[in-house]
Amino acid sequence: MEPRDVVMNLSKYLLDYEKTEILEYDTVYYLNILERKNNTKPLATPDGPENGGFDNDKGEYICEVHDHIAYRFEVQKRIGKGSFG
Repeated sequence: MEPRDVVMNLSKYLLDYEKTEILEYDTVYYLNILERKNNTKPLATPDGPENGGFDNDKGEYICEVHDHIAYRFEVQKRIGKGSFG
């Protein structure tokens, strides 16, 4: 899907940061829309202290199951913990 189409049609499921970041990509292959639709909590940026909330205090990305990586891949499960698993 074209990034502009995603922003126009699905913006209520995007974080504010994602609404601009997504436009840097040519194509959106994956976005966890079903997970976000079924979530009863309001959509919120992670609360990490670094990288706009997306990294913890050690600079490690805060990742959850069903998150996207570069709007192309889905995180399906956690396979380790920390930098070296």
